[in-house]
Amino acid sequence: MITSHVISTLPPHSLAKILPNPLCSLLSQIKSVNVAVVNLVYPQNCLKFNGFGYLVPASQKSNILGVIFDSCAFPEQDEEYDGPFTKLTVMINGDLYDKHIHGNSNKFFFNIAKTAIAQDLSIHETPLISRVSFHKECIPQYGLNHMNLVQQIHSILIDPMSPPISMIGSGFFGVGVNDCIYSARLISQELRTHGFGKNSNRKITGLERSQIY
Repeated sequence: MITSHVISTLPPHSLAKILPNPLCSLLSQIKSVNVAVVNLVYPQNCLKFNGFGYLVPASQKSNILGVIFDSCAFPEQDEEYDGPFTKLTVMINGDLYDKHIHGNSNKFFFNIAKTAIAQDLSIHETPLISRVSFHKECIPQYGLNHMNLVQQIHSILIDPMSPPISMIGSGFFGVGVNDCIYSARLISQELRTHGFGKNSNRKITGLERSQIY
């Protein structure tokens, strides 16, 4: 089956593996880091305030990147059980991931998360439930030349001889869920307006915003 247009949501490092140069070379330069994630469930409502969570600034020496207050962000999940509970997601930085992914890594990352929660949120109870998971190359890193790379990729894609592909996702204009949703909405509006394949009046790359920088 031959398609007239492809919208890719793959991370740049994955997309690079299936596209030819120079796209492969450019996409490969957008690096991503590994993250260990620890989910913790505590008895009762242990949080002293309501909020989405927090990020740890780079200037603060910490083993974690941040914490999401799942019980605040998704309170309806607690209604499935006899509660209340406090559910937290702790994100641990990639340097520790790379050094301790082998061996008894689950216990190591659990202890880091539990210690951070005790220090930052004064929650010292033992979690009822804990789960450790590892996500390889999951957060793109925007270097000093990032927007220049995106501009180069856009310039190649608008060439009539380039593959009919649009690129969206966390690798280009923001790593957050809201950023990805916004990119998806923009590309759908552009394709609806300008068409795609033989019916298109111009190529839509998904990277047009790079031209304003």
